[in-house]
Amino acid sequence: MKLGGWMITLTVMCLFLALIGLNIPGVSTITDAAGITINNESAQITDFNFQGSSIWQKLFGLNGLLLLVSLGSVITAGLYVVTKDKSILILPFLVLVAGIYISTFISIVLYVETGWMKSLVGLIFGGLGVGFFMSILDYFTNN
Repeated sequence: MKLGGWMITLTVMCLFLALIGLNIPGVSTITDAAGITINNESAQITDFNFQGSSIWQKLFGLNGLLLLVSLGSVITAGLYVVTKDKSILILPFLVLVAGIYISTFISIVLYVETGWMKSLVGLIFGGLGVGFFMSILDYFTNN
């Protein structure tokens, strides 16, 4: 699987575990910023208000219009300026996904009490982590 597939797979898995009620340190800020409120006891979405979220205000508020105009100008300039190393653009997303993945792994290990379940979780998450790491190496060495 390519790097983009790994990033989407790990992000969706972490968001799914957050939606079913697991308290993951990195994911709760993402859901709060998107306007999603989750009840941790019943694992249900209690409120979804995207227009009242901080992302909406940052994009379409008074400062958000300036952000959109500047982002549009950067994209337009990027179409005309060809850089040799484009992998520097994807690096912050890799760090974000890896951080959320590691915090999910730590949260599950702390949540699970029995020894054999910790081994099973370690085996599953370890295999996914190795695959993600190998796809990162493949991306940066063949790019």
